[in-house]
Amino acid sequence: RGAIENLEFVRQLGLIISDRRPWGSRAGPCRCKPSQTVFGCVWDYVTKMSDDICGAVRHNAPEQVSGGLPVTISTQQQSSSTLEIRGPRLRLVAIDAELARLQVTDKDGFFAALGAQREPAWPPIADDEPKLADKLEILNRTPEEAGWRGWVFLMGWTPDGLDRAVGVGGFHGPPDEQGCVEIGYAMQPSFREQGLATEAVEGLVSWAFDHPDVSCVRAQTLPHLTASIRVLEKTGFTFVRKLTDESGETLCLFERKRD
Repeated sequence: RGAIENLEFVRQLGLIISDRRPWGSRAGPCRCKPSQTVFGCVWDYVTKMSDDICGAVRHNAPEQVSGGLPVTISTQQQSSSTLEIRGPRLRLVAIDAELARLQVTDKDGFFAALGAQREPAWPPIADDEPKLADKLEILNRTPEEAGWRGWVFLMGWTPDGLDRAVGVGGFHGPPDEQGCVEIGYAMQPSFREQGLATEAVEGLVSWAFDHPDVSCVRAQTLPHLTASIRVLEKTGFTFVRKLTDESGETLCLFERKRD
Protein backbone atom coordinates (compact mmCIF):
# COMPACT_ATOMS: atom_id res chain seq x y z
CA ARG A 1 0.00 0.00 0.00
CA GLY A 2 2.85 2.34 0.86
CA ALA A 3 4.48 1.67 -2.50
CA ILE A 4 1.26 2.59 -4.28
CA GLU A 5 0.98 5.84 -2.31
CA ASN A 6 4.61 6.68 -3.13
CA LEU A 7 3.91 5.90 -6.77
CA GLU A 8 1.09 8.44 -6.82
CA PHE A 9 3.31 11.04 -5.13
CA VAL A 10 5.97 10.66 -7.84
CA ARG A 11 3.35 10.85 -10.58
CA GLN A 12 2.12 14.15 -9.17
CA LEU A 13 5.74 15.32 -8.83
CA GLY A 14 6.22 14.54 -12.50
CA LEU A 15 3.35 16.88 -13.35
CA ILE A 16 4.79 19.70 -11.26
CA ILE A 17 8.40 19.48 -12.47
CA SER A 18 8.91 20.55 -16.07
CA ASP A 19 9.29 17.35 -18.08
CA ARG A 20 11.44 19.20 -20.61
CA ARG A 21 14.28 19.82 -18.14
CA PRO A 22 17.15 17.35 -18.66
CA TRP A 23 17.75 15.28 -15.56
CA GLY A 24 21.48 15.27 -16.29
CA SER A 25 21.55 19.04 -15.79
CA ARG A 26 20.71 18.68 -12.11
CA ALA A 27 23.37 18.25 -9.43
CA GLY A 28 24.20 14.86 -8.00
CA PRO A 29 25.10 11.46 -9.45
CA CYS A 30 22.65 9.96 -11.92
CA ARG A 31 22.84 6.98 -14.29
CA CYS A 32 20.10 8.30 -16.54
CA LYS A 33 20.76 9.49 -20.05
CA PRO A 34 21.40 13.24 -20.36
CA SER A 35 18.28 13.58 -22.52
CA GLN A 36 16.01 11.78 -20.07
CA THR A 37 13.44 13.91 -18.26
CA VAL A 38 13.12 14.34 -14.52
CA PHE A 39 9.82 12.52 -14.55
CA GLY A 40 11.20 9.74 -16.74
CA CYS A 41 14.21 9.13 -14.50
CA VAL A 42 12.24 9.11 -11.25
CA TRP A 43 9.48 7.04 -12.86
CA ASP A 44 11.97 4.36 -13.98
CA TYR A 45 13.28 4.03 -10.44
CA VAL A 46 9.88 3.88 -8.77
CA THR A 47 8.55 1.44 -11.38
CA LYS A 48 11.42 -0.94 -10.63
CA MET A 49 10.78 -0.60 -6.90
CA SER A 50 7.04 -1.18 -7.22
CA ASP A 51 7.63 -4.15 -9.54
CA ASP A 52 9.74 -5.82 -6.84
CA ILE A 53 7.01 -5.32 -4.25
CA CYS A 54 3.88 -5.80 -6.31
CA GLY A 55 5.18 -8.06 -9.06
CA ALA A 56 2.94 -10.97 -8.16
CA VAL A 57 -0.10 -8.73 -8.46
CA ARG A 58 0.82 -6.78 -11.57
CA HIS A 59 2.49 -9.50 -13.65
CA ASN A 60 0.13 -12.45 -13.78
CA ALA A 61 0.90 -13.71 -17.28
CA PRO A 62 3.89 -15.74 -18.50
CA GLU A 63 6.80 -13.67 -19.76
CA GLN A 64 7.31 -13.57 -23.50
CA VAL A 65 10.80 -12.88 -24.80
CA SER A 66 10.88 -12.09 -28.49
CA GLY A 67 13.27 -10.31 -30.83
CA GLY A 68 13.52 -7.19 -28.70
CA LEU A 69 12.55 -6.37 -25.14
CA PRO A 70 11.39 -8.95 -22.56
CA VAL A 71 7.85 -7.86 -21.67
CA THR A 72 4.85 -9.40 -19.95
CA ILE A 73 1.83 -9.34 -22.23
CA SER A 74 -1.67 -10.57 -21.48
CA THR A 75 -4.28 -10.37 -24.24
CA GLN A 76 -7.86 -10.12 -23.01
CA GLN A 77 -11.28 -9.78 -24.53
CA GLN A 78 -12.81 -7.31 -22.09
CA SER A 79 -16.27 -7.63 -23.61
CA SER A 80 -17.85 -8.97 -26.75
CA SER A 81 -16.50 -6.01 -28.73
CA THR A 82 -13.40 -4.75 -26.90
CA LEU A 83 -9.93 -6.19 -27.39
CA GLU A 84 -7.22 -5.35 -24.86
CA ILE A 85 -3.52 -5.99 -24.43
CA ARG A 86 -2.12 -5.59 -20.92
CA GLY A 87 1.54 -4.97 -20.20
CA PRO A 88 3.53 -4.08 -17.07
CA ARG A 89 2.40 -0.43 -17.13
CA LEU A 90 0.05 -0.04 -20.08
CA ARG A 91 -3.38 -1.18 -21.15
CA LEU A 92 -3.82 -1.13 -24.91
CA VAL A 93 -7.40 -0.98 -26.23
CA ALA A 94 -8.27 -1.65 -29.86
CA ILE A 95 -10.48 0.98 -31.44
CA ASP A 96 -13.61 -0.71 -32.78
CA ALA A 97 -16.42 0.89 -34.75
CA GLU A 98 -18.18 2.19 -31.63
CA LEU A 99 -15.04 3.77 -30.15
CA ALA A 100 -14.23 5.25 -33.57
CA ARG A 101 -17.73 6.77 -33.70
CA LEU A 102 -17.34 8.27 -30.23
CA GLN A 103 -13.92 9.69 -31.10
CA VAL A 104 -15.52 11.59 -33.98
CA THR A 105 -18.86 12.61 -32.43
CA ASP A 106 -18.49 12.55 -28.64
CA LYS A 107 -15.02 13.01 -27.13
CA ASP A 108 -16.35 12.86 -23.55
CA GLY A 109 -18.11 9.59 -24.33
CA PHE A 110 -14.95 8.25 -25.98
CA PHE A 111 -12.81 8.74 -22.88
CA ALA A 112 -15.60 7.53 -20.58
CA ALA A 113 -15.84 4.30 -22.59
CA LEU A 114 -12.08 3.83 -22.13
CA GLY A 115 -12.23 4.51 -18.40
CA ALA A 116 -9.85 7.43 -18.89
CA GLN A 117 -9.84 11.11 -18.07
CA ARG A 118 -10.43 13.50 -20.96
CA GLU A 119 -7.28 14.72 -22.69
CA PRO A 120 -7.49 18.33 -23.92
CA ALA A 121 -5.13 17.63 -26.84
CA TRP A 122 -6.22 14.46 -28.58
CA PRO A 123 -5.11 12.53 -30.53
CA PRO A 124 -1.34 13.10 -30.23
CA ILE A 125 -0.93 12.85 -34.02
CA ALA A 126 -2.21 15.12 -36.78
CA ASP A 127 -5.49 13.27 -37.34
CA ASP A 128 -8.02 15.86 -38.43
CA GLU A 129 -11.76 15.20 -38.57
CA PRO A 130 -11.76 13.86 -42.17
CA LYS A 131 -9.04 11.32 -41.31
CA LEU A 132 -10.91 10.17 -38.20
CA ALA A 133 -14.10 9.93 -40.27
CA ASP A 134 -12.25 7.78 -42.83
CA LYS A 135 -11.12 5.41 -40.08
CA LEU A 136 -14.69 5.21 -38.79
CA GLU A 137 -15.96 4.41 -42.28
CA ILE A 138 -13.43 1.56 -42.63
CA LEU A 139 -14.44 -0.01 -39.31
CA ASN A 140 -18.14 0.38 -40.09
CA ARG A 141 -17.56 -1.41 -43.39
CA THR A 142 -15.22 -4.11 -42.03
CA PRO A 143 -15.71 -4.37 -38.23
CA GLU A 144 -13.61 -7.54 -38.17
CA GLU A 145 -10.55 -5.35 -38.79
CA ALA A 146 -10.67 -4.02 -35.22
CA GLY A 147 -7.21 -4.75 -33.88
CA TRP A 148 -5.63 -4.29 -37.31
CA ARG A 149 -6.38 -0.57 -37.14
CA GLY A 150 -6.00 1.88 -34.26
CA TRP A 151 -5.21 1.26 -30.58
CA VAL A 152 -5.21 3.60 -27.59
CA PHE A 153 -2.42 3.35 -24.99
CA LEU A 154 -3.69 3.81 -21.43
CA MET A 155 -1.76 4.02 -18.16
CA GLY A 156 -3.15 3.76 -14.63
CA TRP A 157 -2.76 7.15 -13.00
CA THR A 158 -4.17 6.72 -9.50
CA PRO A 159 -5.00 3.48 -7.64
CA ASP A 160 -8.74 4.14 -7.75
CA GLY A 161 -9.04 6.81 -10.43
CA LEU A 162 -9.24 7.13 -14.18
CA ASP A 163 -6.48 6.09 -16.57
CA ARG A 164 -4.51 8.52 -18.71
CA ALA A 165 -4.54 8.15 -22.49
CA VAL A 166 -0.79 8.44 -23.11
CA GLY A 167 -0.56 7.54 -26.79
CA VAL A 168 -2.00 5.90 -29.87
CA GLY A 169 -0.76 3.39 -32.39
CA GLY A 170 -1.70 0.30 -34.29
CA PHE A 171 -1.55 -1.09 -37.79
CA HIS A 172 -2.37 0.22 -41.25
CA GLY A 173 -4.53 -2.80 -41.98
CA PRO A 174 -4.62 -6.61 -41.93
CA PRO A 175 -1.69 -8.71 -43.22
CA ASP A 176 -0.96 -8.45 -46.95
CA GLU A 177 -0.27 -11.35 -49.35
CA GLN A 178 3.28 -11.69 -47.95
CA GLY A 179 1.98 -11.81 -44.38
CA CYS A 180 3.34 -8.37 -43.47
CA VAL A 181 1.69 -5.60 -41.48
CA GLU A 182 2.85 -2.03 -40.89
CA ILE A 183 2.89 -0.51 -37.42
CA GLY A 184 2.76 3.12 -36.25
CA TYR A 185 2.74 4.87 -32.87
CA ALA A 186 2.71 8.31 -31.25
CA MET A 187 2.96 9.37 -27.62
CA GLN A 188 1.65 12.40 -25.78
CA PRO A 189 4.60 14.81 -25.29
CA SER A 190 4.63 14.52 -21.48
CA PHE A 191 4.81 10.71 -21.67
CA ARG A 192 7.79 10.39 -23.99
CA GLU A 193 11.28 9.17 -23.02
CA GLN A 194 9.84 6.84 -20.34
CA GLY A 195 9.89 3.49 -22.12
CA LEU A 196 6.14 3.53 -22.68
CA ALA A 197 6.34 3.57 -26.48
CA THR A 198 8.71 0.58 -26.31
CA GLU A 199 6.24 -1.35 -24.17
CA ALA A 200 3.34 -0.46 -26.46
CA VAL A 201 5.17 -1.47 -29.63
CA GLU A 202 6.30 -4.77 -28.09
CA GLY A 203 2.71 -5.47 -27.07
CA LEU A 204 1.35 -4.77 -30.54
CA VAL A 205 4.06 -6.83 -32.25
CA SER A 206 3.48 -9.78 -29.90
CA TRP A 207 -0.25 -9.56 -30.60
CA ALA A 208 0.38 -9.53 -34.36
CA PHE A 209 2.66 -12.57 -34.18
CA ASP A 210 -0.04 -14.45 -32.28
CA HIS A 211 -1.72 -14.67 -35.71
CA PRO A 212 -0.13 -17.47 -37.77
CA ASP A 213 -0.59 -15.60 -41.05
CA VAL A 214 1.69 -12.74 -39.91
CA SER A 215 5.32 -13.26 -40.92
CA CYS A 216 6.76 -9.76 -40.46
CA VAL A 217 5.99 -6.34 -39.01
CA ARG A 218 7.27 -3.21 -40.75
CA ALA A 219 7.60 0.41 -39.70
CA GLN A 220 8.55 3.62 -41.50
CA THR A 221 9.97 6.67 -39.78
CA LEU A 222 11.80 9.86 -40.68
CA PRO A 223 15.61 9.72 -40.44
CA HIS A 224 15.82 12.53 -37.88
CA LEU A 225 13.34 10.97 -35.43
CA THR A 226 15.99 9.32 -33.30
CA ALA A 227 13.61 8.51 -30.43
CA SER A 228 11.30 6.62 -32.79
CA ILE A 229 14.24 4.74 -34.31
CA ARG A 230 15.48 3.86 -30.82
CA VAL A 231 12.07 2.36 -29.96
CA LEU A 232 12.20 0.17 -33.07
CA GLU A 233 15.75 -0.98 -32.34
CA LYS A 234 14.89 -1.82 -28.73
CA THR A 235 11.94 -3.94 -29.86
CA GLY A 236 13.94 -6.04 -32.30
CA PHE A 237 13.43 -4.20 -35.59
CA THR A 238 16.30 -3.95 -38.07
CA PHE A 239 16.94 -1.26 -40.66
CA VAL A 240 16.13 -2.43 -44.22
CA ARG A 241 16.62 0.55 -46.50
CA LYS A 242 15.76 4.18 -47.17
CA LEU A 243 12.86 4.94 -49.47
CA THR A 244 11.05 7.96 -50.85
CA ASP A 245 7.33 8.53 -50.35
CA GLU A 246 4.89 10.16 -52.78
CA SER A 247 5.73 13.65 -51.54
CA GLY A 248 9.45 13.11 -52.13
CA GLU A 249 10.29 12.77 -48.43
CA THR A 250 12.95 10.26 -47.37
CA LEU A 251 11.86 7.55 -44.93
CA CYS A 252 13.68 4.74 -43.13
CA LEU A 253 12.10 1.30 -43.44
CA PHE A 254 12.50 -1.09 -40.52
CA GLU A 255 11.33 -4.69 -40.27
CA ARG A 256 10.98 -7.42 -37.68
CA LYS A 257 10.47 -10.97 -38.83
CA ARG A 258 8.79 -13.78 -36.93
CA ASP A 259 11.35 -15.67 -34.82
